[in-house]
Amino acid sequence: MNDIYSMNKLALSKRYPNLQKSVEKFTDKKYIVEIVDAKDNNKTMYVIHEGKTFYIHSKYAPVKEAYDWIKNLNFDRDSTILIFGCGLAYHIKELCRQICDHNRMLIVEPSIEIFHEALKYIDFTDIINHPNIILIVGDTLKEIEGLLWKYVPWEHMHHLRIASITNYHKLFPKEYLDFQNAIDKVMREEKLYKNTLLRFAKTWQRNLLTNIPYLVRSYDISSLFGIFQNKPVIIVSAGPSLSKNVEFLKDAKGKAMIICVGTALRTVINAGIEPDLIIAMDGGEINYRHFENIMYSDIPLVYGIKVFPEILQNHQGKKFVFYTEDGCMEKILKDLDLEIGVLACGGSVSNSAFDLAVKMGGNPIIFVGQDLAYTDGKTHAKYSIYEEDTIKDSENLLKVKDIYGKDIVTSPSLFSVLNWFENEIQKDKTERLYIDATEGGAYIEGTRIMPLWQVIREYCQNPVNIHELLNGAVENRFVKLNQYNEKVITKLKQIEDRIRGLQATIDEGAKQILKISEEKLEQCLPELDRINLSVKKQIDHLYILHYMLQSVFHDILNDEEFKKQESKQEIRRFHRIYREISKTLAYMDPLLKECIERIEKMSNKMTENHWMA
Repeated sequence: MNDIYSMNKLALSKRYPNLQKSVEKFTDKKYIVEIVDAKDNNKTMYVIHEGKTFYIHSKYAPVKEAYDWIKNLNFDRDSTILIFGCGLAYHIKELCRQICDHNRMLIVEPSIEIFHEALKYIDFTDIINHPNIILIVGDTLKEIEGLLWKYVPWEHMHHLRIASITNYHKLFPKEYLDFQNAIDKVMREEKLYKNTLLRFAKTWQRNLLTNIPYLVRSYDISSLFGIFQNKPVIIVSAGPSLSKNVEFLKDAKGKAMIICVGTALRTVINAGIEPDLIIAMDGGEINYRHFENIMYSDIPLVYGIKVFPEILQNHQGKKFVFYTEDGCMEKILKDLDLEIGVLACGGSVSNSAFDLAVKMGGNPIIFVGQDLAYTDGKTHAKYSIYEEDTIKDSENLLKVKDIYGKDIVTSPSLFSVLNWFENEIQKDKTERLYIDATEGGAYIEGTRIMPLWQVIREYCQNPVNIHELLNGAVENRFVKLNQYNEKVITKLKQIEDRIRGLQATIDEGAKQILKISEEKLEQCLPELDRINLSVKKQIDHLYILHYMLQSVFHDILNDEEFKKQESKQEIRRFHRIYREISKTLAYMDPLLKECIERIEKMSNKMTENHWMA
């Protein structure tokens, strides 16, 4: 037993060092965990809790039970398997023998006590060392969510397989509910992302290539991280309550960092206040209306890489670029050899503003105009482009508590943003203070409610040279612009070459399809499979195409006509895939060429002395 335990601890220390330390320090016993011989001479386990006995495995044949349990999983080569409960790991060991390289397994063991006992009797080293298995032990709800986002892209969500081993859902009812809720949350968010991607794929693709020339002469957002330690940061959003107290922001100018989301810019400018930073990320054309006919070049602009391009084109000042993780952008930037900082996104630009405030070191962080509900039946503040909007889709409205403890209505999307803020505040274990100075709207759990004038009087009294801080943050981050541009141009031209190679392969496949007759369908399929595999490999490494192609493949693979497995349908599916990829490449070609030309012109005109206004 000791040898097994020692082997397991050594394996844990190499792959899961933090878990190994937790196992070492474990002392808090909540359960009576017994491991005894089963009738088939294998070990079995039962747990006694609150006078009840829960068998985790069969008393008679735990290995056979595990084999039968797996039959009901009905998983395929694309499945990610989520298992609640580890026990003595018979089911996991059998799954290890059956899964392929494409499968992933996430094993959630809610009790470190049970895990600790199992390590003494069962060799876990094959599970611990398996590259496709992730082991989560203890109270790690957020870890489950993060791993699901990482390992289960939206197009594979329908391949998710979820199971609990015997009696775990009874022994750990709260933890099992949390486990299910974490999965449901990620699936909802993945569905929302999928719908957004399918709607905006072409727009994002255009914006990305149009914005790359601005990107290479912008500052990385991470240059702002840590520059405002323990100084007040005010996040200004465009909720209806902003109309009440926007004037007070004048008293905070020069004493707090004022970050204004694009939606609130008109309201703030109309009040005669120039924010210290503007933040924008939405890729839709309507986002530009917040900036239209406003002189905003003197205000540093923080922008997401997929933002509507005209916002950048009409801003001549200092720019800071960021991206939000979506499973694709990180790969695109790596392909271009660009390093850019990340800001979180919970469905709203105000979430990214919040993450920036936290990463800058702001304290306190102060919400203004963050109603997250329809205060007085309104959707937005006065002077915003939505000031005349009224509540729509009333059937789907939700009720939440406002800052006074009364009911107020909100939308599902605003409710999601509210939950995101509350989760982030709850996760923060520092002494940072969060203040809601909105003076209306939904209550954000974890915030102190105060009127804005009082917040400014108590927390925003010390002068801060924000202009100097922003300049100091970037003065040591100059890059030789022409060398930087040349590197990006080289990468883009390599992508052009790879796209030409992909088009040649597609043309080859299209020619093969034209040659196929009804009689030769079956014998031609292997050649088409070979071409299709080549296309897939090339696409897998052309990350810059992924937004549009994910949308294309979704449409084709979900077309009922093409789900049939007959050879004729296979040929038609190949033909449609090739045609749609060709359309995507044709759309991309002029955008890519224009992107390269603009960076080349920029390199010819600019020197280090001209970099940044």
